[in-house]
Amino acid sequence: MAGQRAKQLVENVARFAATEDLLHEPLDQFGNPVAKEIRKFDYAATISESHQGVLLVDEYRNGQDGAADLPDHIATKGFVALAVIFHPNMQENFQMTCEGLSEWQGHATWLMRFQQRDDRPGRIQNYVVGSQVYPTKLKGRAWITADNFQIVRIETEQMNHVAQLSVQHEIAEYGPVHFQKHNLDLWLPKSVDLYLELNRHRYYRRHSFDHYMLFAVESVDQPQLEKQR
Repeated sequence: MAGQRAKQLVENVARFAATEDLLHEPLDQFGNPVAKEIRKFDYAATISESHQGVLLVDEYRNGQDGAADLPDHIATKGFVALAVIFHPNMQENFQMTCEGLSEWQGHATWLMRFQQRDDRPGRIQNYVVGSQVYPTKLKGRAWITADNFQIVRIETEQMNHVAQLSVQHEIAEYGPVHFQKHNLDLWLPKSVDLYLELNRHRYYRRHSFDHYMLFAVESVDQPQLEKQR
């Protein structure tokens, strides 16, 4: 059922935008912030599915997808893609186990553990340095509401060290966003806490999203979608 919810997200969203607030803090060896930067961006994302069933997510801040305007020139994104771990086309890449009932903000939830399979490619996140792309393998937990099977929280941990990135821990929380014009409710990222150790430097980031706007909401088959784009 969580897979069906993820599938509905991909089918209903072609492009959406939001206001993103970013808090960036370099940390000392004890985890204490030594500086702080706050930025605000116009955020936009597109979600589509290729003929081969591969899910494609593109994200932009102020119309750009690079790291030039971000603190310490580190671009962090892919939070929408975390939820598609449970998409039917992606589930086979992970070992999944239900750990039973749990609770999230007073609501009953199923607690699911997932881990990237060694015999399957990592297709959720990459670490990119210049022209070099390093797939990262993820493991973690997801909290899924027991009544309507919506993903409300995902925690992930990087399994493999890649290049200079030795630690990546994410906590993403999702919530319902109502689009009145289309009379549609979608569960989208509300906040993300991110902890990094990169080049032996530690960082904390918090991404917060608000004021969502939906530019295209319609279920079309992929050939039509690609033709329109």
